[in-house]
Amino acid sequence: MYMLSRDENEPLLSRNGTHQTPADTACEVTNNGRNHDSETATSSHGLDRKESSGPLPKDISRIAGASYSFLVMGLINSSVGVMIPQLQRFYGLNDIQVSFLFLIMPLGYLLAAFANHNVHMRFGQRGIAILAPFCQLTSVCLIYAHPPFILVLISSAIGAVGTGLLDGSWCAWAAGMKNANTISGVLHGSYSFGASLGPFLASTMLSKIHRPWYDWYFFLSIAVLLEIIILFSAFRSEDAAKYMAEKPEEGKTNISQLAVIVQQPSVWMCAAYFLADVGTESTISGWIVTFVSRYHHGSVYNSGLCSSGFWIGMAAGRLVLGPVTDFVGIRSATATYLVLFIMSHALFTISTTPVLLIATAALLGVFCGPLFPNGVVLLLSHLPSRLHVGAVSFVALIGQVGSALLPFALGALSQHLGMRVFPIVVFAELVTILGLWVCFAKLPVRPPDLHVRRQTVNEQQSGGHDNQNDH
Repeated sequence: MYMLSRDENEPLLSRNGTHQTPADTACEVTNNGRNHDSETATSSHGLDRKESSGPLPKDISRIAGASYSFLVMGLINSSVGVMIPQLQRFYGLNDIQVSFLFLIMPLGYLLAAFANHNVHMRFGQRGIAILAPFCQLTSVCLIYAHPPFILVLISSAIGAVGTGLLDGSWCAWAAGMKNANTISGVLHGSYSFGASLGPFLASTMLSKIHRPWYDWYFFLSIAVLLEIIILFSAFRSEDAAKYMAEKPEEGKTNISQLAVIVQQPSVWMCAAYFLADVGTESTISGWIVTFVSRYHHGSVYNSGLCSSGFWIGMAAGRLVLGPVTDFVGIRSATATYLVLFIMSHALFTISTTPVLLIATAALLGVFCGPLFPNGVVLLLSHLPSRLHVGAVSFVALIGQVGSALLPFALGALSQHLGMRVFPIVVFAELVTILGLWVCFAKLPVRPPDLHVRRQTVNEQQSGGHDNQNDH
């Protein structure tokens, strides 16, 4: 997890614990929002507080179940890029038509965001553990039946609802656990493993075993069936009554907070940055297989390995570059990563051998990895802690809009100009991200010591006269 440093001479980021890995997502929202107050108050150097004990034995099965569901999530999400050329050949689709996949899946995430609260209120976490994988199972089974493409789109949206429910729910749950950083790291590590494995397994099945594309969804259906069994077993006692007893404040809404959030210039600056960043990430992961197969005449297997390399690089970048960001500082480090991202993209474009293509695709992932979490941390430095969860949820939602629009735009352009526009479009997007980051980084930062003083006052008021004397 990233923490804000109080010393202006230190880098903005200080880091401890397991670094979070990709889902783009809600763990960044809930961890930074819920834990920031206590973490800042307990250490003068911005280090995470030490937990007195690890998870209880009854929590081990739930952690394992949630981790497995994140692995399945990674398998499903990362294989879309491998399947695009197969879907085009099977259904006779052009680039614009197949690009509707990118538009439809974020809609499923949006529906999940609206449904998540109601499912918890009515059925608790047990409802999520049943409903979400059931949506995924419905999706992969329908696609396995290779129906008309319109039903493939609808099925993808249904699956995205399930994935969105799992993503948001388990991340919020993990953020409230003891050792929240470690547990969140395990969840996202599982996602990274699944996302790295998915393109490799799918391309192996297509090119080495010579199975039809829809057999991949038969494999996914087995994985999701196992997910249903594991999650129901782990969360069978987590009903609505228990959830409400543990989180009575969840039944309340605060519309006025959203009005405050949208008035913050830093929120809109970060939203624009995330729209470009998440959209570019989705453009690369969604179209890299098609680009390598068409532009570089790569085989199905090697093209799939490029996709796997990108996902592996994403995970490695978030892990390895964390200490570098701590040392250099978030503004300079992120700008440097973006410049290196652009240079790696140029190398990827001109590479001619499979080994170089896979290696440079991994480099793309390495420098793409830290961009989203660094944006989260910089945003938090501009806002009071009470706005953290809502603000990051809002900008992450804007990022999902980017993940729909930018890949679709590339598909529309490639339909008329060919896949040779891929490197040009990605280059333009990366330059845009760099420009947005420079503008974002120049915004004045909210003084950290003000937050510390307010937190101390709150603790004094809640702790009674004895605590006031101690302070």
